[in-house]
Amino acid sequence: MGTARHSLPSRLLRKFVSIARGNSSGPVRAANATQRKGQAISKVNRAVIGEGSEQLGGIGRSPFQAAYNWRGGYLDHHCENVFKFKDASIVPDSSGIPLNHYRWGGPYYYIVTIGHYGLECFSKFIVNGEADAIARANAVVDWLKANRDSTGAWPVTYDHDWYPGRTRIIRAPWYCAMGQGLAMSFLARMFAHTGDGSLVPVMQDASKIFHVPSEKGGVRAMYNGHVWYEEYPTEPASFVLNGYVYALLGLYDASQATGDSSIKKLYEQGVESLKAMLSLYDLGWCTAYDLTHHSVPGAAPNVARWQYHWIHIQLLSALSQIEGDAFDSYTQRWYKYLFGGRIQQN
Repeated sequence: MGTARHSLPSRLLRKFVSIARGNSSGPVRAANATQRKGQAISKVNRAVIGEGSEQLGGIGRSPFQAAYNWRGGYLDHHCENVFKFKDASIVPDSSGIPLNHYRWGGPYYYIVTIGHYGLECFSKFIVNGEADAIARANAVVDWLKANRDSTGAWPVTYDHDWYPGRTRIIRAPWYCAMGQGLAMSFLARMFAHTGDGSLVPVMQDASKIFHVPSEKGGVRAMYNGHVWYEEYPTEPASFVLNGYVYALLGLYDASQATGDSSIKKLYEQGVESLKAMLSLYDLGWCTAYDLTHHSVPGAAPNVARWQYHWIHIQLLSALSQIEGDAFDSYTQRWYKYLFGGRIQQN
């Protein structure tokens, strides 16, 4: 997902900074420490996230997931509308498939947007009972079948200067682990719904790019011996958190749908890496969007805006439904950060 920044009204920003610098009465200051502080943080979050927004992370929805079913609706995508996403101007092509227009150019087919859209259509059919949504989902299946390249994956066809001054420009074609993961999550659900066996090799082929190092055109990076699947295969590696967990969910879904042991191994290796590395994203009051402050000497953390912090909680909560309570301490602590919670200083 993108890294665009929101500007806050100066009054709200001063209020937020004042609260963030306040004294802590325990390991984590709870959201209801005082009614006034809680209200101030809520105002800031509404300004940052957008109250009632249809974009992922819109305030007013709980990030916590009660269950995760690879055959069912995906997260809260039954509430989404990709054509209202804010990081690009998105319009449908003649078949209804999203096309992204960016400030630097377009239109482009972007596998992340298309994966989200497919999951939105399927979830609206399964969860909301929108009968016409399944026809839109079938159109996404057709597009995915027709637009793989020789690797079996879906390439991004534009150069991307993801973090100017910190990482080098990613030259097209390149592959996004998050996009492959979203596509596999969608195809797994369509396979479960339709029984269409032709979708199995599509998922298997898409997983092959996860074995290819990012410096050789794939999505696989390493951090201190731990494998990582890059949303943006940058140099140096960026280790974007939300894109990684979307990729893990895709690998899990595809492993369940196909029964493929190699895909299952990719997922299991990825989960072990997340357990080892997740604490690196915890800044004590918010989360880091990525780990470029580790891969780029002297770089400050790229602090996740609240929308992405919310998504971090949502994704880890979903993953905990698969892995037990492995990530519960993070989701509980990070949720408190949304309302002014912070780790006590020594």
